[in-house]
Amino acid sequence: MVLLGGLEEFEENIKMIESEARLSAIFREWGRADFDEVREFLETEPLAKKYLTPDRRFADELILAALIGYGETDPANAWEIFLTTQNYTNQRPLILNPAYRPYAHNVAAEEIMRSYFKISGKEALNALREIDPEYRLVFAPGLRAILSESNDAGFRSKLLKEFLDSSYLGRRTDAGIVCAGEAEHDPKSAWDTLQVWARTQSMIGGDDPEMHFGIDMVQNWSRRQPIEALRFVADLGEGEEQFYFSEGIMSTQLQYRPELVVEILEIESLKKVQEVIRPEQIVESLDYDIPWPLIEENVPLPREERLARLKQAVEASSFSKSLKDRFLAEIDAAKSK
Repeated sequence: MVLLGGLEEFEENIKMIESEARLSAIFREWGRADFDEVREFLETEPLAKKYLTPDRRFADELILAALIGYGETDPANAWEIFLTTQNYTNQRPLILNPAYRPYAHNVAAEEIMRSYFKISGKEALNALREIDPEYRLVFAPGLRAILSESNDAGFRSKLLKEFLDSSYLGRRTDAGIVCAGEAEHDPKSAWDTLQVWARTQSMIGGDDPEMHFGIDMVQNWSRRQPIEALRFVADLGEGEEQFYFSEGIMSTQLQYRPELVVEILEIESLKKVQEVIRPEQIVESLDYDIPWPLIEENVPLPREERLARLKQAVEASSFSKSLKDRFLAEIDAAKSK
């Protein structure tokens, strides 16, 4: 309770992430051991009912962490309980702030379904097929988990055909999330599938569907396989897609692998971006708010380490002296804050 109460002192300070990560680890383990006890605690503990943001309570995050742990022992029941936390009539857990990605419900859906599929692939797939339209928001990350866990190319191909041509996918990010699971095994298959699907879609304002869905795919893919996603982007060749996809990886990985910024800018076909890049924006982005980290993979590096790793990468880069000096000046200024 000391840890939970202490979060109130931080408000929006990025240091609170460390406490959030520790709480997630505790509640994942607690949920694995005795989920009913966790649920009773979160329903009765006054501190758990306090609001972390205007639309989410501490309990909204911690119940998901506990369900991820519970999913490792009883994924069928964990999935059913998880769905009740995502009821559309209760808008609070489903308010989607674009700045807070990955969304909490996406992380929980993917992790629980990942555990479910490992224990019983047939039951997990049936649970996804039988999902009520009311819970459509968690369908795409659930399918992504199954695609990610399956090593059967034929099985994955059938799933993609079945679901991408159905009414399950309603939001524009859904196809990108789904194809990110395929990309972990076969990037070309994922990209080809997404291109075909994008041609059947239309975007408000005449935006290019292929570009939008492709950015979503690469961003979601890079959360689990950043190096592989970067390799795919590097092989795309010079063009608009390569630029925007690399930008997507950069924004997704800044808090976790800031040195990838340098690797991206040194891709031969992207070197011209060095002429327009703004080091102050990159360094400032290291401090952007991120979602409550429900799993270890979403825990960012400490701020000091982010700055240190970016600085080391810049110093070892082939950047021009001017660009290198600008980066180092911004990093040193940030370190003094």
